Amino acid sequence: LEIEIEGHVCCTTTEPDGYDWDAETNNLSEMRARQIYLILIKNGISKSRLKYKGYGGTRKINLDESNEELRRVNRRVEIKILRK
Repeated sequence: LEIEIEGHVCCTTTEPDGYDWDAETNNLSEMRARQIYLILIKNGISKSRLKYKGYGGTRKINLDESNEELRRVNRRVEIKILRK
């Protein structure tokens, strides 16, 4: 399989991505996806089969983020199969 690891965040309105407090950068969704990418490589998956990308808050499941439960759904990583 070839896969893309997609990172997502909640609570963005005008910013393209979330703020990563650990790295002090505005690429939280990308770093979220990258961490999964690195874990998969560490566990023996070839880099040539993997891609990762941060989508920020552009692909929200819940547009209403008025409570923590709704926001939590938007903070996620998804695995997309690109080719079998």
